Amino acid sequence: MTIDPPAFRRVPHAPWRSVGDDVYVAPLGRAELDRLAGPAATAWRVLETPASMAELLGALGEAYSMPTDAILPEVEEMVRELLARGLIEGADGGSD
Repeated sequence: MTIDPPAFRRVPHAPWRSVGDDVYVAPLGRAELDRLAGPAATAWRVLETPASMAELLGALGEAYSMPTDAILPEVEEMVRELLARGLIEGADGGSD
């Protein structure tokens, strides 16, 4: 995997709520909400506990019935975007 850190988690203390299949997150220090849909909402749910990139990739592959090598570029881009938006952060490690 090409993204550091090796594992990720939700940012602590960010209020959030599921609405249907979507997740709305209110990052602290920002006025606007972030809406997560599809794979991003699934990733948010997976990251209830810290997970490695491999674990996140496996969970998304299973959820969408896709081989992990086929979705790797999109998942890496999504992780970069969630990191940049301040919705997830590095963690000490997943359960790999």
